Amino acid sequence: MSETTAFVPEDFKYSTSVSACENEIRLGFLQKVYSILLFQLTLTFAFGLYVYNSPNLQYFIVTKTWVIILAILVSLVTCVWLCFAPSSNNEENEPWYVLRFPQQLALLIIFTLAEAYSLSIVVVIYKGDVILNAIMMTLFVVIGITTTLLSTNYFQIHDFQKWYYWLNMFLWLMIGISISSIFFKFDTNTDLLISWVGVIIFTGYIFVDTQLILRKVLIGEEIKCAMMLYLDIINLFLYILRIMSRNQDD
Repeated sequence: MSETTAFVPEDFKYSTSVSACENEIRLGFLQKVYSILLFQLTLTFAFGLYVYNSPNLQYFIVTKTWVIILAILVSLVTCVWLCFAPSSNNEENEPWYVLRFPQQLALLIIFTLAEAYSLSIVVVIYKGDVILNAIMMTLFVVIGITTTLLSTNYFQIHDFQKWYYWLNMFLWLMIGISISSIFFKFDTNTDLLISWVGVIIFTGYIFVDTQLILRKVLIGEEIKCAMMLYLDIINLFLYILRIMSRNQDD
């Protein structure tokens, strides 16, 4: 029996959405998703704390920018691989790109470490109290959205494609604006407005992705779901951090 589906009867494995399973199976799936997510966030926070208390490592991060570029590339490759590689059905002679649970977990750890390193530049740039406040605000938003969706049947989304269409459109717009900011310097008010739009977009992603996990994903996709939420939370944190930093500067 595969590790990832030890709590799931054979009839449900890899073919049935979580929402169609019994309550015990749904709870077990959510427990795995949020346990993996907590592990990712804890690893990221612990690495950032280590960097914060290590001037030598801070100097290395600032001076060896190629390592950050490498970390970004590694996180991108592992993210794409985890998102698009099919999960194993425990059959013999599966293609090399099919991932079993241990392989998925190993890639997830590599992805998280690469993300943690690339995010460590935040510790060098921003003040400790601003980072801590941004972390607390991000947790407040995430816990509020998650507990609301888990404890009520209100605000259910029925057309995920439509919501993703608008969120993705605004996300690409934000990416375009971020790239243009390299060549054209924005004033403080414009940058603050962009940051608030980023907060709204990734709050929306957390809201939609949490409902997606509750209603659409299949058994065996715990790691993909955790990584999806992790990226939403990290991006939300970065935009909140920009807002708080601007407010403190003012």
